[in-house]
Amino acid sequence: ARPVSWLKRACEREKRKHSISLFLALSQPLQPLFSFSHLHHHLLHLLPSCASLPVSIKRVSLARAEQRETPFITKAPMGKLPALEDPSAFGSGPGSFLPESGAILRYLCRTLLSSKTSPFYHFYPHLDPAAAALVDAAVGWHFSALRPGCSGVVWALVLAGTVPRGGTARRAEAESPAAARAALASLELALDALEGGGQQISSSSSSSSGGGEGSGGSGGGLSSSSPSWWLLSPDGGFLAGRSRLSIADFLVATELDQLRLLEALEGGEGGGSGSGSGGGENNPTVSFEALLAPRPRVRAYLSRVREACGPAEWDRVSAVLGKVVANLKRKRTRGGGGGGG
Repeated sequence: ARPVSWLKRACEREKRKHSISLFLALSQPLQPLFSFSHLHHHLLHLLPSCASLPVSIKRVSLARAEQRETPFITKAPMGKLPALEDPSAFGSGPGSFLPESGAILRYLCRTLLSSKTSPFYHFYPHLDPAAAALVDAAVGWHFSALRPGCSGVVWALVLAGTVPRGGTARRAEAESPAAARAALASLELALDALEGGGQQISSSSSSSSGGGEGSGGSGGGLSSSSPSWWLLSPDGGFLAGRSRLSIADFLVATELDQLRLLEALEGGEGGGSGSGSGGGENNPTVSFEALLAPRPRVRAYLSRVREACGPAEWDRVSAVLGKVVANLKRKRTRGGGGGGG
């Protein structure tokens, strides 16, 4: 009984010390943070009497433009999500919210999982410069190489026309078939880099799409024996050759998981992706399964992340995407397969 009582007191002290709030909405790059907090809530049940990280989740409605209203816009002048509030660290005045998902993930780890004795220290081993650098490299690759293609494909093929964005020339450009094809080429090159094995599965020959900072491209130019630098171990493991899960895996796996939104294009009038919510008849046809089919290492990697997080909890978080897909399909049915602004 005594150790349990000690944990209770320690947990309460930590909650009083850090009054942290996380402002989120379900869109990229927000799901990794949603997953991070809720998966920790699940995992910390493994410790006696310690139910969760001292982080409260506050939902912000983008549809009602709540991110542009007071008091949120006062504390987050850019009006963007995600945002983190920790008055003990950043104060509570104007501009006091911490932006950017990568910075927020690192801050949560450094603040709440700062000791090497923490069972979740491996998510971001900041006390080990070399180990932290490997995680930082994978996080940087996610934002510079993988995310542009993923978000571009989902926006151009699925979401364009379903979310009001002002009807500007920039929106029209983002919704064009050319933009969809460019985003898909970028995504496939990034997936090729993750798969490794020297194969360039994507049809694009561009070396500028999907590359990391200062690189000559993610997918091409590999020898027949080239492994994936990101998945160094041929028999498993996680990003950058690590044997345990990190925040980079949360970012990459949830980014790829959101490609399940492409399921909204299936089974509607007119067949393929050309009849999607934001698509046109000249848009490329693509599906989540088609992207993974020639990339077994990527598929296996996603399965490992799911298992490491706990399948039940991962599926609970991912199920939100299923609801989004169902809603998009209903909109397509009512709208005859098209998407209005």
